Amino acid sequence: MKGERMKTVQFKEFGTPEVLDVSEREKPSFGPSEILIEVSSAGVNPIDAKIREGSSFVAQSLTLPAGMGYDVCGTVASCGENITEFQVGDCVVGTVGRHDKPQAYAEYCVGSPTDFALLPKEGPFKMNELGGLPIAALTAWQGLFDHGGLEKGQTVLILAAAGGVGHLACQFALLKGADVIATASKRHHSFLKELGVRIMIDYTEEKVSDACQYVDCVLDLVGGDAGIEALACLKKDGVFVTVPTITRDEVIKKGEEQGLLVKGMLAETRKEELENFVSLLKDNRITLKVDSLYSLSEAKNAHQKLEERHAQGKIVISPKV
Repeated sequence: MKGERMKTVQFKEFGTPEVLDVSEREKPSFGPSEILIEVSSAGVNPIDAKIREGSSFVAQSLTLPAGMGYDVCGTVASCGENITEFQVGDCVVGTVGRHDKPQAYAEYCVGSPTDFALLPKEGPFKMNELGGLPIAALTAWQGLFDHGGLEKGQTVLILAAAGGVGHLACQFALLKGADVIATASKRHHSFLKELGVRIMIDYTEEKVSDACQYVDCVLDLVGGDAGIEALACLKKDGVFVTVPTITRDEVIKKGEEQGLLVKGMLAETRKEELENFVSLLKDNRITLKVDSLYSLSEAKNAHQKLEERHAQGKIVISPKV
């Protein structure tokens, strides 16, 4: 394999989406306990933009030029000698280089088998889209249940409910038997209704804190002023989970001043949860909505779309388009 080349998205300096560029490099080497994955698709996440602009703590540990992306769906192209879980030709979905070495926006990447779930040979799986699933689903699941403690019969308010994490969170909460109140602009309401959401707040027309009070849990996917305003929606013994890292401390501080339980979170990759998501997809109990699909050469366009913050579902990059 040495000397074989591949295309990858890299950036040589921190900045706007314009710093992203496609270059060629050798296919990555892999260790005895790693797998080489031919990438079908990679999810585009808010953390990617923060790394690219240099505002994430991950950015401080990178050596430039650096790659991009953690979410991956693809095919096992080669296995290290210690690998027993997978074999060449298996289709997998998971994460690579979490909190360390983003590398998913590429034709090939290297991962650990503990961070991947096997895709069944039959099922409603779109390989060039499924890379948008892992981090969004892990964040939604862990935010609702591990951190939020959401239970059947409770009510959860989900901010930015039509987005990548939000639309999955709505589905997970409904599967749990919880009631969902979703914030989204009017153009997303029909989409949310299709997912089973019955109560929606158009945050462009009314204050969320006026329209909603006394919920058991809030999943804040917006942060900042919107997150702080939503503190008023939580009942005194409820749990508020805020996800955006840059405003996390600010929202937590405001909540604590009001005597509320507010938690920040960073999703962990868990193989058993990824396997559960695959099972739910296979049984058509959840759906992954892809807002837009871009090629590697269009990575800067994907990031521009991400920063508009109006995507319905996930933004995905695929070397196959």
